Amino acid sequence: MKNKIHTLLFLFVLVSIQPLNGQAIKGKITDTNGQPIPFSTVYIKELTKGLTTNKDGDFDLKIPEGEYSVVISALGFKPETRQIKVSDAVIEIDFILTEHTYQIREIRIYSNSEDPAYGIMRKAIGLAPYHLNQIKHYSAEVYMKASIIVLKIPKLFQKAMKIEANEAEIEIGRNYIEESLNEIIFDAPDKYNQRVISFNTSFPEDNNVNVMGYIKSSFYQPTVDMAISPLAPNAFSHYRFTFEGVSYEGNYAINKIKVTPRRKSQQLFTGHLYIVDDYWNIHSADLTVDLFIGPIRTKQLYTPIKENAWLPVSYNMDVKVSIIGIKADVSYVSSVRYSDIEIKQENTPPLALQKTIKVP
Repeated sequence: MKNKIHTLLFLFVLVSIQPLNGQAIKGKITDTNGQPIPFSTVYIKELTKGLTTNKDGDFDLKIPEGEYSVVISALGFKPETRQIKVSDAVIEIDFILTEHTYQIREIRIYSNSEDPAYGIMRKAIGLAPYHLNQIKHYSAEVYMKASIIVLKIPKLFQKAMKIEANEAEIEIGRNYIEESLNEIIFDAPDKYNQRVISFNTSFPEDNNVNVMGYIKSSFYQPTVDMAISPLAPNAFSHYRFTFEGVSYEGNYAINKIKVTPRRKSQQLFTGHLYIVDDYWNIHSADLTVDLFIGPIRTKQLYTPIKENAWLPVSYNMDVKVSIIGIKADVSYVSSVRYSDIEIKQENTPPLALQKTIKVP
């Protein structure tokens, strides 16, 4: 019984990177009002390495000596890039991010015209298979960290769980932490190898480390965790899309698209997708689906890793568990460190991208 309940609490697992080298830079990320930005991303371009800050916006990243471009980003904020030189001493550096301002382009919309979001989403949906299959090979270090606060357990389950956990009680209101460091090696089309480097949990019984379910899932696929993706081929049958403006990051224009289900369903997301103009790939996502265990909110942040291939570098998931009398708040934060990335050079970009991406 306890194993089944425990599995429900860890049903959706996110992954992130735990830096392994010597400590080099640390600091805090806040907004213009001085408020910390939780779970923002600190990314080192030259190392394709990063991490996610904690709930207070603090970070501590270990990297070797050298000169680096540090990119700080968070969903809803303009990224900041800063050049730093790392030596033997620990560098303390703070960042202040400003909120994205999304401007409505000068587009005339007549009473019989469709929302501009549909044109954007047609291109994004049509190019989803291309973006999903750009990568031939990569290695990644994956650090999973979960925070679980059990709010309510029926007495019947408490007794069974105590017996199976060798008399260790699961305390109501206690914040349990589970984390693991993993190595993932991917080879196209669908071969994944996972190696658990380290694992630690404060939960009374160890949970099996399984990051594969999350690593393999993508909003570019037709379904994600039993729900229909807004980028599925039949997405227009299930969703309405609304254009809410455009913002700019360097040379990239980012379209903000509101995603609304056409009907109430546990198979449909609600929230926002952010699509890169001209490339028509995901910049970020903030989507919620109300499954049988409770509402699950997923945030993802992508960055161009190599040759216009954008890969997810930061994940954040919040689950409000409410099932068979059990209530719990579960959150996951993560970031990914990629290495040995190989692009499928044999894949010619579709015509919609050939003006944007140079074809050899």
